[in-house]
Amino acid sequence: MVSAGQNVNPDSALGVPAVYSCVSLLARTIANLGCGIYRVENGTRVLDENHPLHILLNVTPDGEMSAHEWWETIVADMLLWGKGYAYIERDVNAQPTALRIIHPSKIDVRAVNGARMYVVEGYEQPIFNEDMLCFRWLYNSSPIESQKSTIGLALAAQQFASAFFAGKGNMLGILSFDQPLKKDQMEQIRESWNKDGGELGTKMLPFGGKYNRISVDPQAAQTLESRRHADEAICTAFGVPPALVQIQTGTTYSNTEQQNLHFAQHTIAPLAKRIESEIAFKLISPTQRAAVVPRVNMRELYRGDLAARAEYFRQMLESGGMSINEVRRSEDMQPVQGGDTLRVQVNTVALDRFDEYSAKISNQDTA
Repeated sequence: MVSAGQNVNPDSALGVPAVYSCVSLLARTIANLGCGIYRVENGTRVLDENHPLHILLNVTPDGEMSAHEWWETIVADMLLWGKGYAYIERDVNAQPTALRIIHPSKIDVRAVNGARMYVVEGYEQPIFNEDMLCFRWLYNSSPIESQKSTIGLALAAQQFASAFFAGKGNMLGILSFDQPLKKDQMEQIRESWNKDGGELGTKMLPFGGKYNRISVDPQAAQTLESRRHADEAICTAFGVPPALVQIQTGTTYSNTEQQNLHFAQHTIAPLAKRIESEIAFKLISPTQRAAVVPRVNMRELYRGDLAARAEYFRQMLESGGMSINEVRRSEDMQPVQGGDTLRVQVNTVALDRFDEYSAKISNQDTA
């Protein structure tokens, strides 16, 4: 893809700091959360850390990379190429034993008799759809493709700035004279003008000489302003609040917790749902889907707002929605004896029975 005179592709796009920061943030965030496997027992989801699929997704999916590195890689592929692929190796019982990432550039998707097939470089046989884990961005098109004009402008602005500073800040221009010059005079003047190697400083011209600038200076080209707008547009395409990738804008949040909450609800949550749906479809057999479910642990994204978290737990405890041990487990704390009993707060009474309740309390205090 060529835009603004720049070749825009996943590799060149990473040269734009905003693109790299957004991809890195999203990939790292999903990798930090992981995807757990839960068993449904009596209508309640219980994390099954011993389930083979849980180990596969959270320890090492392919026996070569850690789960964190694996998730970073496949999510980055999805963001840059529109699709992140992993070949599903299975045992004789069709259970997944390894998930091997394949670079999107090595895959050719074809329709054979109405079925999707993947022709992969280095593989002798095409891969059936059910054996290829594929995390897709919207319409199978990455933000790189949808924002190629914006990214092309950002690359062009960077190239312009690099060329300007590579020339020590000197701009292209023409030397002109009132009188015609001989060839040897022109050579002497050119040599004198360029002898400092383009270094900044005062230049001297013979009498009657003039310097006419023919290039556009960075301020006139609004390089910084163009790059700022490009950065904001790129962040919008990726669904990342600019402040989270250190881009200062006029739109701010009152605190960091609110930024994280916005990011979690409107960007990470939909992305997590895509991942969960694909895992349930490709890695869990139809007969097991009612009892085994994948879940990205979104709780970690809400741990930052401690005041709101404490208030939430207080309300759940007082309303009987959670037990003390359930709260402690949420905070990775050991259970306590008697902590599984649900309790409700009973310090509110009807007004027409207040005198009766008050007298009862008074009698208990004097007993």
